[in-house]
Amino acid sequence: MKAIILLQSLLDTFEDLSKEQVGEFVLQLNRWRKGEDVKFDDPLLQGLWFGVKFQYENMRLEYETKCKTNRENGKKGGRPKKTQHNPKNPNGFSITQHNPKNLKEKEKEKEKENEKENEKENNNIIQKKEYFDFNYLLDNQHLLEGYMK
Repeated sequence: MKAIILLQSLLDTFEDLSKEQVGEFVLQLNRWRKGEDVKFDDPLLQGLWFGVKFQYENMRLEYETKCKTNRENGKKGGRPKKTQHNPKNPNGFSITQHNPKNLKEKEKEKEKENEKENEKENNNIIQKKEYFDFNYLLDNQHLLEGYMK
């Protein structure tokens, strides 16, 4: 491994450690980068190392998988060359997707329908609330009479 990416979560963890612990951790991280064995005397750093090593190993595996996929795609010839003679298909792909011209109009219609539905729901909620308040007053009319006197 040629480089180490210091993750934000690791830097945040360094804030909680002493300068000596951070220095020891970085030195051991550098040894691991060179391919040497890593061993901590401090159990806190050893526990931190297991988590960090697991995360770095997962990142390495993801990177290797992506490189393998890119190599396989490159063997297939890569991206098709652009064509000069076909302005309707400048990407060079054999099939192009049809772009509807009235897409904005359809979006505006959907927004209007959504606004109408929201207004209906709001009106229903207000009517139910008024109905509930009226029933509450009828049920507790004695409280209202006591307040009015």
